[in-house]
Amino acid sequence: YYETEYLIPQGDWLEIVGKGRYNTIDSACSAASNGDTIRVIADTQVGYKQACNGNKTLIFDLQNYSVSFTETVTINSNITFKGTGSINNLRTDTLILNGETTILSGNYTSLGGVVLTNKNKLTIKGGTFESTDKNTIVNDGTLVYNGNKNTSYIKSRDNYAVLNNDTFTLNNGSILSNGGVDNKGTFTMINGKVEGLEKYSIISSDGTVDIKGGEVVNNYNTSMVLTCSANATVEGNSKISSTYGTAINNTGNTSDTCNGTNLYIKGGEVLGKTNGIANSNSSYLEVSGGHILGEDNNGISINDVSAKILSGIIEGGVYGIY
Repeated sequence: YYETEYLIPQGDWLEIVGKGRYNTIDSACSAASNGDTIRVIADTQVGYKQACNGNKTLIFDLQNYSVSFTETVTINSNITFKGTGSINNLRTDTLILNGETTILSGNYTSLGGVVLTNKNKLTIKGGTFESTDKNTIVNDGTLVYNGNKNTSYIKSRDNYAVLNNDTFTLNNGSILSNGGVDNKGTFTMINGKVEGLEKYSIISSDGTVDIKGGEVVNNYNTSMVLTCSANATVEGNSKISSTYGTAINNTGNTSDTCNGTNLYIKGGEVLGKTNGIANSNSSYLEVSGGHILGEDNNGISINDVSAKILSGIIEGGVYGIY
């Protein structure tokens, strides 16, 4: 590892079987051929920026070792990460992914930055991801999360777990974070769990949210908030709930540049402690199925906005619809 401020290499920590050992990601990726596996063979700490370049498809096997960086690593090749080890950054962003990336397992953290910035296609099938004060994953491409919600999670202690600027599909896996998903693109939830703490579980100021299944939970705040020009659909066997607040705030225009929000409830459950759904400003609501409950107040608070109620079960502690 690198022991002095002059970054003198102290030993090899990467290996390509049959080719040799290396002390930088740059040199290992340069030596690798298409299809090769680069293995981590020692715990290490690296103190400068590195990159994996070349139009190659590679496997990066962490095995059970820990790799710590203090600068960002850029991956320009197509990479599959596996192993039970960890990649950590002690002060800034951890990995920038410019190639097609698959993560099968491992633990990925940052103490002062974003863990993963995806600019291509990222498929997560397992592993854990955690940031202290920034968004854990920033998605500027296509993100597919297929993890096991009992063993795989994305977490940010002080911010949103995923900032989605493009296309994010949650097929399974767990987002348990101060804030869940900050959506500005297209977010589709098929299954899994999104749980926010002090921040919202889902906030969408633009773009589209489609909740087809799984659970969206918040034990302290509103579960889902739509602002500006967002559109959202709740359907299937999905469940959106808030233990102490309103399940969905459909807040409409928040500035002159916004077009208003549209919320369609076609199925599932929307369960709030105060209101099930609260509408305001230039928002539109259409209900054609599902169960909506506001335990202490109203199932739906219309607040003089445009709404169409076609079917569904709507209940409130005071009024079903007010």
